[in-house]
Amino acid sequence: MKILKYSIITILVLFLVFISIGILNPTFTYESRIEVNASPQKCWQIFTSQEKMKDWMLDLEEVKLLSGEEGQPGSEYEFTFRQNDEVIIVREKVAEIRKGEFYAFDLKAEILEARTEVAFENNGETTVIHSKTVAEANDMITRSLFSLMENTFKEQSDIQYERLKKLIEKEAGEE
Repeated sequence: MKILKYSIITILVLFLVFISIGILNPTFTYESRIEVNASPQKCWQIFTSQEKMKDWMLDLEEVKLLSGEEGQPGSEYEFTFRQNDEVIIVREKVAEIRKGEFYAFDLKAEILEARTEVAFENNGETTVIHSKTVAEANDMITRSLFSLMENTFKEQSDIQYERLKKLIEKEAGEE
């Protein structure tokens, strides 16, 4: 009986510690940075092309414009991703655009909301693309889990931006 009591207390304490992670860290942030051998204009062209997104965004199946004018602040998109036979729908609302320099958008998905800002910096013969995402899960357990998985989100973001870099450099080399 004593072992059962201590086991329950231990499990309860571990659960409370886990939940407290989400309380203490309601948001998580990750950043990616790449340097591309292409002009900011070429980088912008590929980054904002709906037709090219499938070539660099992992598991993307479809992008649909829901409202607004394509590529304008206030426009809303629906992204459909498929991961291991699971369909994930993400809504994006364009928050701010400075053509060739800056793109900010808000994401809403079933389990999280996020703001991503992407800057394009002319660095002479190259362009530095810097992305910063601040996200918050929609419930306490997921917040705790995502806080522990912050590196995984960064790794996935880095993979996508490396794919973007390769695509841009390939297309820039073909011109």
